Amino acid sequence: FPSHDKTSITPVTSAVGTVNANNADISVYPNPTENVLNVKWNNIATGTASVVITDITGRRVISRSVDMAQTKGTASVDVTSLSCGTYIISISGNGINYNTILEKK
Repeated sequence: FPSHDKTSITPVTSAVGTVNANNADISVYPNPTENVLNVKWNNIATGTASVVITDITGRRVISRSVDMAQTKGTASVDVTSLSCGTYIISISGNGINYNTILEKK
């Protein structure tokens, strides 16, 4: 039999949040959520950030910009259009890259 290189693929089973600033904090709540998801930040002034929710296949289902010019604040994201299931929410901007798993019930 001919020799084939084997490539191994390891699924990601958990999400990691990374915020590149001292004492910076991002939280996403409630999780699980039904209708509205809140994104709260503290000690971050990144300007405009991108909030993207993808389904488990990687398809972008919600995308919006959030003004994070203030050091702290909260933004709401309407998720009523999403079906029940597991999603990944990614928040990125100048100096931040945050990802976590979102459960829609």
